[in-house]
Amino acid sequence: MAAAYDDILAKAAGRNVWVLGGGDVVGQFDDAGLLDEIILGMAPVTLGAGDPLLPRRITSSRLRFRKAEQIGQRLRIVLEVTRAAPA
Repeated sequence: MAAAYDDILAKAAGRNVWVLGGGDVVGQFDDAGLLDEIILGMAPVTLGAGDPLLPRRITSSRLRFRKAEQIGQRLRIVLEVTRAAPA
């Protein structure tokens, strides 16, 4: 993961890097100590069951609420993540 991240940063040339994916991708970046923000998109639906949002535990002690905004019927939540030491 770290080698791919270094390559991504080099290609980004100083710009922010946005990685799109599910909870497993978020977890892999967090495991490597490379995650600094989570942007969640939520829509008003009711599910009877399902998988957790993230397959790994990122505790609230490492999360700080940055902002929330309504976009139509959807909600966008931005959380700042204190980087964990790489696993």
